[in-house]
Amino acid sequence: MKITLEEIEKIATLARIALSNEEKEQLSNELTNILNYVEKINELDTTNVKPTAHILDIHNVFREDVVTPGMPTDDIIKLAPKSKDNFIVVPKVL
Repeated sequence: MKITLEEIEKIATLARIALSNEEKEQLSNELTNILNYVEKINELDTTNVKPTAHILDIHNVFREDVVTPGMPTDDIIKLAPKSKDNFIVVPKVL
């Protein structure tokens, strides 16, 4: 499958990049080579191959969900650089 210069120009416009004629030609050749390689891969017989998302036989591994007490509010307020009336004071953002 040959990628034309018109297709490269359309892609460059969508990506909002300026390309010289040499860059367009180079990209056309590179993308054509990539697509030809993908076509070659599509020739493989995969009828007995299960679809996978990972090459290793890994399933979701979750840690045990253990509830632990949080840090006391007084300790958190002590860590803040600035506080007022038991709240942390932060710079105003507009």
